[in-house]
Order: sequence, then structure tokens, then C-alpha cells
Amino acid sequence: MTNEIEEKSHCINIPVVYDWVNQSEKIELCKDICFPIPSKKKIEDCLCINFKSNCANNGPSVIWKSIGMKPSAATFSITHSGTCELLDIYVNEERMTSVLPGHTFNATVAALHTIAVQCSQNCSGGECFGKLNIKVHFLLKCGEDGSLDNKSFICFLSDKDGNQQDVHDTNVLSYKELCKKSGRDTIPFHLPEGGNLTLYKSDLEVKGYLTLKVFEDDGTLCTKVTFPFSCLTPIYLYAPDGTNLKVQLSDFSCESFVSISRKNCSHCLTINICIHLCLSIQSIAYSKVTVTGAACKPRLESRFNCK
Repeated sequence: MTNEIEEKSHCINIPVVYDWVNQSEKIELCKDICFPIPSKKKIEDCLCINFKSNCANNGPSVIWKSIGMKPSAATFSITHSGTCELLDIYVNEERMTSVLPGHTFNATVAALHTIAVQCSQNCSGGECFGKLNIKVHFLLKCGEDGSLDNKSFICFLSDKDGNQQDVHDTNVLSYKELCKKSGRDTIPFHLPEGGNLTLYKSDLEVKGYLTLKVFEDDGTLCTKVTFPFSCLTPIYLYAPDGTNLKVQLSDFSCESFVSISRKNCSHCLTINICIHLCLSIQSIAYSKVTVTGAACKPRLESRFNCK
């Protein structure tokens, strides 16, 4: 015998979707970022060179030349090992001194570009011999070695403390409809197939936080900055009085690249950031409906014996 289940009428409150649109937004930002790294870096290079100079040359023979990065200073010594009575030494294309056979000349020069030698008196062997010992000092400011150009960037949605957030989290962004006292404006639209459609215009304010991470070319984190962003965008949808907007982020992307280095700060960069948001927007009102039904209970579990 089967017991009949008594059905009753129930009143429930359900959301009714009046309109639903997907809208994309593009937000462009420009940020100056300074890197907390030393403003100067010292590099040294040491060389030992045995040189020969043809006594028949009409001008000095270059035995060392700076190529590319210019040294801030250099310390060098030149030993005259030949038979010429005098060996002239030229620094940055200007004669500095002369050295006798068997003697050594030492000097420290700022902004060294070239070192050259020339036999000047009584050269009987055809060639002058000698040795150059040089220690070159490079004093680099941040960015002069190209380190800023080798950095990579990633950006993501975060909280105000820079913690990365899930783009599908309902609280990752905040939304606020800016309403007039008179309510939403009505905007008539002409349909391509004929006829008119009246939609409502809403001004939606979107706010959030973006975090930008900057990495060295070896993957080391250089710096991290977090900053707020916002935009105000018009929304057109069927949203009569009594409806509310339900907004959710459905997709997000972010691009960042260097635009112009700040000339007054050698360890700062100007970063252009482009944020793309895809918003799912519904106009919703709650309505009470009546349904007939009965409370249900789960059936007993059926057990079978395996043969």
C-alpha cells in the first residue's frame, strides 16, 4: 500500500532577469616606478699587454683603447724595454711624458680613452718593446648597463596589500551605480529590422587594485607595486524602476610595457599599463511566485548481491 504525499502551496522569492549584457572595458594607466637598487656599481678590469712599436711610424701607436662603455678612471704602468733613447707616452691623444730604457712610468687618469706610444730618439733596432699593466675602473649608474631594458613585467588583480585575487571571485572588484535623483535616463534605440526599443542608461563605477611585479632577466623579483584603479562606464540595458544591477567580472587581462625612461631619475621607468575587463551585467528584480509541492525524503538504499 502506498502512502499518498500531501502537496501544499509554497510562496518563494526568486530573482527575475530583465536584461543581461556582456560589456568590455579598457583602462589605460601610466605609472612611474623607481627600483630600490644601488644607484652605482663598481666594476674593475685588469690587463697585461706586451707591445711593440715600429720606430718608422710617423705618429703614435695605440696600445690600448676603450670601446663601448667608457671607464671612469684607470691606473696603468708602462715599462720601456727597448733600446730607443726615449719612449713618448700619449694619453687621450695628448703627450703625457717620456720614459728612458729600463724605466717604468705610473699614472692614474680619469675618463681614459686611449694609450699610445712612439719612439722619439735614437731608435736603432727598428722596434721599441715594452709592457703595459692597466686596471680599468667602471662606475656604473643604475640603468647605464642596460639592466632596466632587460626587465620583464607581470600584472594581476589584487587586494590593497598586493595579494593576488581570483578573477572569478565576486569581491575582486567593487561596483557602484551612480544614480540621479530622477532615476535612470531612458534612451530610445532604432532596431535594424524596424521598430524602436527603449533602454535605460546607468553609470557604473568600477574600482579595484592592480599589482605590478618587475623581474630581472634571471627571474629575480626586482620590485612590486600595488595601486588602485577605477573607471566610470555607461551601461545600456532594460532596467526599469525596481530593478537592481548585478555585476560580475567574467574575464580579465593586463599588459604592461616601458614607454619613456624618466630623464631626471636614472633608476626609474615610466610604465604603460592596459587593463581589459569583461563585465557580465544583469538587471534583476525579485518576484514572489507560488508553487505546489511536498517535502521529499530520500529512498532507502538498494543493495544487490554480486554473483
